Amino acid sequence: MMLFTTRHSTQARAGVSLLELTVVIAILSVALGMHASTLVSLGRQRDVARDSAEVSAAVQNLLETIRGRPFELVASLFDSDPSNDPDGPGTAPGNRFAIEGFSPLDGAADGLVGTILIPERRLDDGSWQVREDLELPELGLPRDLNGDSIVDGLDHRGDLVRLPLRVRVDWRSRNGARSYSITTMLAQVRK
Repeated sequence: MMLFTTRHSTQARAGVSLLELTVVIAILSVALGMHASTLVSLGRQRDVARDSAEVSAAVQNLLETIRGRPFELVASLFDSDPSNDPDGPGTAPGNRFAIEGFSPLDGAADGLVGTILIPERRLDDGSWQVREDLELPELGLPRDLNGDSIVDGLDHRGDLVRLPLRVRVDWRSRNGARSYSITTMLAQVRK
């Protein structure tokens, strides 16, 4: 038996068809697109990790500063009321702070990124009280703050033995709005 091959079928198998070339280009395009997407995602994750580490370090430094102050003055130094500052109105750090290199979210009236939350309430007359009867689950309240085993609606700024506080940072990063917070409990050390 004799096999005959035509010139046409030999030439078709010798080269790459246009359809095969198109399929290879499509597969390579998808692979390159996935690789580029991965690189962009890794860059964003690196930025988020760097920002989070810097904010965390700044908040830890702030907490160490707060812990370094006399316990009985912490509420007055870091509350919302500038009129009760120990060295005169407007002399204490207050409850808002900046972190160098971080931009506030749109609408932050004071242009600051950080807030210190303590259990305080503004009264109708404009004064502020540190209260243990507030509904602030993020601070574990209501709870006894002066050690008398009673949760009441009085101002406990002068007789606190424990003070819960939350430090929160909200900023605008290259990747959008970001937030970080930490809650802690300060306690008076009795000698």
